[in-house]
Amino acid sequence: MTRELDDGAGHVAYEWMSTISAAHDLAAVPGQRNSLQNALLEAGLAHYRCVVNFCCGHFTGRHRADDIKPSDFLRRDWWPEDEEFDRRLRGRLPGINKTFAHLTWDRGIVQILWPLGFLAHEAQWAGARRPRAGASERSGVSVQDLEDPPTRRAAPRSGSAAPCA
Repeated sequence: MTRELDDGAGHVAYEWMSTISAAHDLAAVPGQRNSLQNALLEAGLAHYRCVVNFCCGHFTGRHRADDIKPSDFLRRDWWPEDEEFDRRLRGRLPGINKTFAHLTWDRGIVQILWPLGFLAHEAQWAGARRPRAGASERSGVSVQDLEDPPTRRAAPRSGSAAPCA
């Protein structure tokens, strides 16, 4: 593995683990969150957004040229096999952007319940559908076990994302 791929794999693992860690810490919060816990939720959603972008691309279902994506490690395209699930994950991105990642006039109007534990579980489920990575001494992740990934569906992916549920 090249150093660049090793670094990229480390970034992917960091985003995944940070999403799961934030969800775990927030699960122990009884009742209303305080400002520190709200900051943890926002951080968890930012990490979740990175995981979705890695697995599914952006709103349109496409990756940008400079994105870290599964095909960087597999040398071929890979997407979640369940297209509805793929669209549902991408469908949450606009809500995250409007409520946390960008200053918009809708920020105070849009009220979305963000069950980070559920979202982290979904991200983990999506990750289980991607090729599993083995351990590497530096980043904790390598592409050694990426030999038998799921095949990409034959039909082109729908560009629209499903709305937040």
